[in-house]
Amino acid sequence: MEGEVAEYIEVAISKIKDSVFIDESKLDFDYMPPKLPHRDAQLKRLAQAFHLLLDNPGRASPKALIFGGVGVGKTVLAKYFGENLVKVAKSREINLVYVYLNCRTVESRWSLVLNLAMKINPCELAVRGYGPSQMLRGIYDYLNDNDIYLLLALDEVDFFIKRTGENVIYDFTRLSEELANFPKRIAVIFVARNHGIYELPQLDPSTVSTLFGANTIELPPYQTSELKNILVQRTIEAFKPHTVSEEVIDFIADIAGEQGDARYAIEILAFAGRYADLEDAKRVTPEHVRKARSKIHPRIRRDDLIPLSIQEKVILLAVARGLKPDEAYIDLKDIRKTYQICCEEYDLTKIGLAQLQGVLTELSKTGLINMKHIEGKLLVSLPEIPIEILRRELENIIRDERNSKPQNKK
Repeated sequence: MEGEVAEYIEVAISKIKDSVFIDESKLDFDYMPPKLPHRDAQLKRLAQAFHLLLDNPGRASPKALIFGGVGVGKTVLAKYFGENLVKVAKSREINLVYVYLNCRTVESRWSLVLNLAMKINPCELAVRGYGPSQMLRGIYDYLNDNDIYLLLALDEVDFFIKRTGENVIYDFTRLSEELANFPKRIAVIFVARNHGIYELPQLDPSTVSTLFGANTIELPPYQTSELKNILVQRTIEAFKPHTVSEEVIDFIADIAGEQGDARYAIEILAFAGRYADLEDAKRVTPEHVRKARSKIHPRIRRDDLIPLSIQEKVILLAVARGLKPDEAYIDLKDIRKTYQICCEEYDLTKIGLAQLQGVLTELSKTGLINMKHIEGKLLVSLPEIPIEILRRELENIIRDERNSKPQNKK
């Protein structure tokens, strides 16, 4: 048995050597490319918005809002700008730190500010018993005492406000007002999807008018030709020479061009390369692209599903399993029946009907499901999400989580 395992490992390693990839990590969503194609105008706008951090540190607390649809480069723009601004500040001997936080991964103002404190200085700032406002003031005091300036990027801030009902944007606006006579130490980039952030009831008119200022930056969808340039850049970095043809790049750009979604294009490219490796092919073909596209849907993102709690994932799976292809909605009672079966399958503790309805309400805030009440019944639908693709993706994620944490039934 031991010899068979060793042989398997040797075969797997030899196949890696024959891979079409030279560095697959260059296709990861978290990868920061050396250049940011087709976003020069937006980078210039950000530079104008935050120039005081370099020209006159401490004078102002600039804020900006970046918004746009899925896959238009909001996150990478915020990260690229922040990291490069730190480099310029360092050359001017300005102690500027950049912190990126994805609000989708935190559940409250307290956990958001705690995450910020941990990233700046976990030893001095993560004090138990502090509320969000106290902790935020403590962060400012630490920055001021050590002559540090902070550029903070809060991604998916609209998702956070919608889900928690807590206006984290106001927290930073209020802090600036409270410290009006002190050096300004905190600047913020807020990142949101589309115009919906302006319609959130938690945002008062004064906050909205602030966000509607000159520092509001909208990212349009990428054109097909722009997607091609992005794919060429990533292909050079991720693949061995001559393994991805111009025809394949054009094909992927045409597919993703319908949405203008760079993430979708890069994901297809990555999956196509993996299919080529699975078949021991020497190059990526259009057929590999077609196979990749059949497994990926532009409306479904793993990084939208993974942060959900295990109960949210299983309940969403119950909706996907319970919905029939020829039906638009599923009743709460039918969801509960399917949910109970899912709990038995994944060895998960069941929650009651009232809690189940509460979780569905939370899921509706994410946009993953729609809910409506008709004649006393609660009906749920999946807007623009193919049932089978969502079901398969959730099953894979839940299985991986349960295998890695078999003792956890919550």
